[in-house]
Amino acid sequence: MHLWFVLLSLLCSVLSACRREAPAVVLDARPAPDLAPAAPAAPQHPPMCEVEIMGQVVLPRTVPKGTQATIVVAQGDCLAPDARVLGRARSAQDGRFFIEVFSDWGADLSVCAAVEPVEGQPVRVYGKAAGTFHAEAEGEVIFRDVRVELKPGPPHAFPKVRIGGP
Repeated sequence: MHLWFVLLSLLCSVLSACRREAPAVVLDARPAPDLAPAAPAAPQHPPMCEVEIMGQVVLPRTVPKGTQATIVVAQGDCLAPDARVLGRARSAQDGRFFIEVFSDWGADLSVCAAVEPVEGQPVRVYGKAAGTFHAEAEGEVIFRDVRVELKPGPPHAFPKVRIGGP
């Protein structure tokens, strides 16, 4: 009888194995994830940069003492005929000046000054500060002790302030 029990158990095992359903196959049609490390995100910064410039205008001897000069700050070359002038200010009678402008982030600025009785009219006494002033910092960029020496020269007209655009 023991043999009969073994045979019956074996038969039940075989029959139950035949009835088992195959496991379900799940296909994932999504693209494989990119396992490469992500590149670091570009630093975020505002589109504009606040720039403060202060310094001294030096007038030639031919100009009366106490004459106020016009300070002109441009994105790019302030002496270019099509300069993008960001701001204008008047110097104090002793030649000291302060001006604040907003430029495109990362722009190079230049500073000019002129004895300009009427804005936009050609002048004959003007000058440009040495170097450029790079506008790229959170908060504000401050440039101190900027020196602009004025000299007589051929007539030059500084464009008016141009807000926005190149």
